[in-house]
Amino acid sequence: MKRFFQLLLLILVTVNGYTQQSSIKFGHIGQKEGLSQSDVLAIKQTSSGLLWFGTQDGLNSYNGFEFNVYSHNLLDSNSISHNFIHVVLEENDSAIWVGTENGLNLFNTSTQEFTNLFDDKSFNKRKINVWSLAKDSLGNLWAGTDKELFKIEKNTFSPQKVNLSLSTQNNRVNIRKLLFTKENQLLIGTE
Repeated sequence: MKRFFQLLLLILVTVNGYTQQSSIKFGHIGQKEGLSQSDVLAIKQTSSGLLWFGTQDGLNSYNGFEFNVYSHNLLDSNSISHNFIHVVLEENDSAIWVGTENGLNLFNTSTQEFTNLFDDKSFNKRKINVWSLAKDSLGNLWAGTDKELFKIEKNTFSPQKVNLSLSTQNNRVNIRKLLFTKENQLLIGTE
C-alpha cells in the first residue's frame, strides 16, 4: 500500500510539472520590431502598463504594438541628455525618471519633454553618470553616480549632494544600486 501511494505521488508530481511547463509562452521583440538597440540595460513597466526599455542607443517606450524612441538631440534642450540609459523609474502617471551616462532626466509623458536635473550650468559642465535610482518613504528621489550620492527633494526637484563617510581614499564610489529597506534605511551597492 505504501509503494502504491509513493507511485501515485510520483505520477501526480510529474503530470503537474509537465502541464505547468507547457503553458509558458515566450515572444521576442527586437530591432526588427522597432527597438532602437539590442543591448537593453533597464526595463520598467509603469502603472499604466507601458513598457520602457533603456538601451545603449536611446530610451524606448512600447505599448504592446509599437515602439517610440527618444534620443539625444544637440539642437533640442528638451531632449534626453544622453542616449546611454542605465536606469528608469516611474515618478507618477505622467512622469518617469531616466538615469543616463550624462545626467538625470525627468520625462513628462504628456508634453514629451525631458528636463535634465544635472545640467551643465549647475554642475560646471561636469559629466554626471547616473547608475541607480530609488525613492524613500517620503517620496524623495535618490541618485547614485560614479562619484557621489544625490538626494532630490520631492517638492523642489533640487539635487543635493549627500556626504558619505568612506573608509577608502578613493574619491570614486561607483554606486551601482540603491535600495530602501522596509525600515527606510538606504542600502548602497558599489563597485
